[in-house]
Amino acid sequence: DGVVEGDGSGDGAPLLSAEWRYVLSLVLDGASVLDGISADGLRLVFSSTQHGRSLHTLTAKIEGYPGGLLMLMRTDSGQVLGGWVARGVRQCKEEVGFEFCGDEQTTLLRLTPSLGVFRAVGEGGARAFCYLNNKRGMRRGVGLGGSVRAPRLWLEPGLNEGTSASSCSTFESGMLGAESFGVSKVEVWGTGGWAAERALIDRRDAQVGMRRRGAARFLRLEATGGDDDGAEVGVAAGLAQGDSWLLGLLSKAGSYHRHRFS
Repeated sequence: DGVVEGDGSGDGAPLLSAEWRYVLSLVLDGASVLDGISADGLRLVFSSTQHGRSLHTLTAKIEGYPGGLLMLMRTDSGQVLGGWVARGVRQCKEEVGFEFCGDEQTTLLRLTPSLGVFRAVGEGGARAFCYLNNKRGMRRGVGLGGSVRAPRLWLEPGLNEGTSASSCSTFESGMLGAESFGVSKVEVWGTGGWAAERALIDRRDAQVGMRRRGAARFLRLEATGGDDDGAEVGVAAGLAQGDSWLLGLLSKAGSYHRHRFS
């Protein structure tokens, strides 16, 4: 029936078993895929069982991940659908609008009830590989192929419903699953092992540090009436004196993040 033993049909079992790692290492292109999926470098980045059904958490876990990502969802009927994105998963940029990420290595997958691999069309095809957005003003969710309004495979922001289609101009044609379905479980697996995770942590710590320094400077300017040299000015300085603990808190938090993974 095309089902590989250990396909994650049990509630506690992962969707990606050791058998599926081996199968996918054979059918997906690229040496990095072979090395990452078949070896110990593959790790669970997100699981709706562990992290909850939150698009915010999912986005925080996968955006900017420095390795490849294997996204999988199990439908209420037991099908396992998903896709492989080799690199560059990011959210849409507001100034660009609807923007897709990924490249020609991006691949649509159906693991059960039978294996289906739908590769990018390549030359002459569209480049709507992967869509990720958790920002207001644009459609929220995760999609592969098609368009933002009519994706080939789509996961709603509640991570509990999805849709699929049999064709699009980005990937090879073929039936993925039902036109609409409930989702019982979502998992995202990343290649690169702990080195990729550490790189992601370092990147996010740098971003947090930049925001914290900006907030500290803002509070300092408020406390001095706009004088960055620190001279106290009028009522603003008097009000800020009572809230000086904020600056200390920011400073301590910055120190915590710097030494957390040292």
